[in-house]
Amino acid sequence: MVCEVDQNGNEIFIIDEETVRNFFADENFELAQMFFDYLTIHCKTKKAYILPSIFKKIKDRIVTKTKDKGSTIQTEVISYFENWVREANLLGEEKGDEINDTLLLLKILKFLHPDKKIIILSSKYSSYNVDSLSLEDISSYLLSKENFKEYLKKTYGLNDGASY
Repeated sequence: MVCEVDQNGNEIFIIDEETVRNFFADENFELAQMFFDYLTIHCKTKKAYILPSIFKKIKDRIVTKTKDKGSTIQTEVISYFENWVREANLLGEEKGDEINDTLLLLKILKFLHPDKKIIILSSKYSSYNVDSLSLEDISSYLLSKENFKEYLKKTYGLNDGASY
C-alpha cells in the first residue's frame, strides 16, 4: 500500500533486515543519511524500531568491524546507532519468520501509538495491507515534506534534495 504523506512528522518507522542491508550499501549512503536526518530533525518519535535479532546482528557487526579501533570508537558507533534505532524488545520473535514478527511489531506499535502513522521501510510488505515504503520511495516520501526540504536547503544547500 502506498503511504500518504504525513506533514506533521507523526510517523514511526519499522526497519527490517532488507532496509539495513540497503542502507549499508555504499550507493545508498546519502539516502540513509537523509532518512536519519529526517528522524532527528522532523520526526516526533526520533527513533525507528527494529526486531531484536536484527538489532543484535548490527551491534555484533559494529563490534567486529571496529575491534581494531578501540573500545571508545566501538562505543561511539553503537551510541550513534542506538540514538536512531530502538530495539523492539517488546515482543518475542519466532525464529526465521521476520515478516510475521514485523507485522506483529506493527500491530503492537499501532496499539501503543494510535495517533501515529506506522510505516515499514521495506518492499517485502507491499502485498500486505500496511503502510510501507520501498527503498526507491523513501526519498520522495521524505522530500514531500516542505519543512524537511527547507532543512536540507539550509543545512546542505540543496534546493530540492536532487543530489540525494
